[in-house]
Amino acid sequence: MKFALPAALFAALIAASANAATELDFEGSVENTCSFLSVNDGKLGLNANGRTLGSQEAGGQSGTVQVVTTGDNVVTFGKPSLPNSPASYNGNPDLFIKVGNGNYEKNKEQDETVGYPGTTYTVHAKAQSDAAFPAGNYTIRTVMTCAPAASGSKRDDD
Repeated sequence: MKFALPAALFAALIAASANAATELDFEGSVENTCSFLSVNDGKLGLNANGRTLGSQEAGGQSGTVQVVTTGDNVVTFGKPSLPNSPASYNGNPDLFIKVGNGNYEKNKEQDETVGYPGTTYTVHAKAQSDAAFPAGNYTIRTVMTCAPAASGSKRDDD
């Protein structure tokens, strides 16, 4: 019996050292990405004198685009174009887009800086002509792109 206590103590020490702990880590990184989750086209309406087709005219409606991003990115709304008009229309209207609460910009692109997790933009478009637009279907288009923002850029929602 004299050796029973030391033997029990020895067994306890061996069991304690067998219950060691260690860590198992899972590591990864998230790359800066930007994607267009949903795009809802707008509608054009005609003003009373027939010289402005626009999303803010009677019967018009804004377009929306939802951008999802994991970092700071710049969404560019390209210079507006008129890819579709009736064959009888040979005018050269001024084309405008307006992003969010900004101002209409004539024949030029607009950049918007967006950060995580993204945002939804409301976009308006219009075409103005010296003469009335003839009957037919029209499309004003802006092509949107997204690219990483330059380091240290100020976000629009700051």
